[in-house]
Amino acid sequence: MDGSLGRRVTLTVLLSAVAVLTRVPLASRYLFDWDAVGFALALDHYDVSLYQPHPPGYLLLVGCAKAIRAVLSDPNRSLVTLSILATALALVLTWALGRRLRDDGVGVAAALLLASNPIFWFYGEVAGAYAIDAAASVAVAYACYRAVSDAEASPWAASLVFAIAVGFRQSLGALLLPVYLWALLGNRRPWGRKLLPAAVAALLTILWTLVMAHASGGYEAYREVTRSLLSTMLGRTSLVFGASLADALRNLAGFAIWTAMAGGLIALPAFRGVRWQPGGRGRWFGEKAFLAVWLLPPMLFYAVVHMIKAGYALTYAPGLSLVAALWIGDSSATRRGARRRSAGLVALAVVLQAAFFLGAGPVRPETIASAARTARLPEVHRLDYLVNNLLLRFSARGISLFDEDTACLLEQIRRTPAPLAVVGTGDWARIIAYYRPDLDVIFFPDLPPSRVSLFPGHRGVRLVAPNEALLPRRTRLVWISPSRSDLPGPARRATPGCTPFAPAVEIFGPAAPPLRNHEVLLRWE
Repeated sequence: MDGSLGRRVTLTVLLSAVAVLTRVPLASRYLFDWDAVGFALALDHYDVSLYQPHPPGYLLLVGCAKAIRAVLSDPNRSLVTLSILATALALVLTWALGRRLRDDGVGVAAALLLASNPIFWFYGEVAGAYAIDAAASVAVAYACYRAVSDAEASPWAASLVFAIAVGFRQSLGALLLPVYLWALLGNRRPWGRKLLPAAVAALLTILWTLVMAHASGGYEAYREVTRSLLSTMLGRTSLVFGASLADALRNLAGFAIWTAMAGGLIALPAFRGVRWQPGGRGRWFGEKAFLAVWLLPPMLFYAVVHMIKAGYALTYAPGLSLVAALWIGDSSATRRGARRRSAGLVALAVVLQAAFFLGAGPVRPETIASAARTARLPEVHRLDYLVNNLLLRFSARGISLFDEDTACLLEQIRRTPAPLAVVGTGDWARIIAYYRPDLDVIFFPDLPPSRVSLFPGHRGVRLVAPNEALLPRRTRLVWISPSRSDLPGPARRATPGCTPFAPAVEIFGPAAPPLRNHEVLLRWE
């Protein structure tokens, strides 16, 4: 083994070890949100029309998680393991791309900046698709840049990697299409030898869709559920799809905050300070063009159309880490002590990011309320949302608090005498329905118009109108809500062991009068 190959193997092993050793001890013990429950259910029965998983389908993600579950058995552990493996792959490929752009130093710096990034670290600890987004995005970017920068490279690798990435998350087909087309244009092979791999990539993309549709009741059912979800979600965030100006600005604010946390705070100002190399095909196929065509399309889409979760930023977070590493390397390359200065800057950034993730955590609601009163801020709930949901949630403490609250709610439900039903909104309703499939769990959206629905497996509750449910005579009702103000009665915490961040809970006995929340009505026989 020559020295160069030995160094590559060593760095691959070390970066993979960083992913495993930093993620495994802090991994979440419970399915984290609505989407995670859908992935877990899909391991037993894949059907996008039932949101198992949610549209558009994540075919290869579910397939890989199912293979891991054959070894680990537990669905959450299997999905978290997949996130950790994706974290390792993203780090190795970020280093490899930095090495191709400059050298090992830039590659390692970019990988360490990404590894310590709070949002990337957070989503590598929970079940979901976002760590896979980072790995898939940088894999496509690496294959595409190699197809252009290497005179001998074939377009086959870029085409196959692009198609596989789309199999994991279908939206990447649109977000990464510009960099893939850039690679086809910049590749030195004649067009006659580029059309076949491009056609194979297109056919594989169609194949994923056909398989997902077939497993979900046919193409029409698959198309309708996908269209319905897209129109609902995009209609809440984008002016183009009917959202209000306030909603669009809220989406833009989330994009700005999460992009800054994902590395934009350093990378975006540093973009102009990098000494960009033109490449062998001119400036349109050099480093600057490559990073622009890779990063700008998803960033523009999320800023203008849909940025409801911080995890979306992981599509471009590896690129932001690379830009920051390039700037740190280039800015000190002509000065004395360049290596020491660069290493110091990278170390400082890594330590600050890691300190945030390991040391920060959500602030108690009463502390925020007190600060808001001191500052004479009228809307406390918005400050709480900004501080906790948009920022401090993405920490090790945020994960442990979620695990504690989930265990607490399940224990509260276990202690409530039967017969029993649960009602809730958003993630909590589906999480409870997954861990207690023996119960009736009633769900309604957290935004109007509200339509009551029941998760599969209900036994006694009946829907008598689109927004009305009828409970059996002796049934107790556990009402769970992220906000106290959304409960139809006075809220109390789930159990004394719950954290201050647990959702509000109220238990109603069979003698309770009909309960109303916004447009939803629940009553007893």
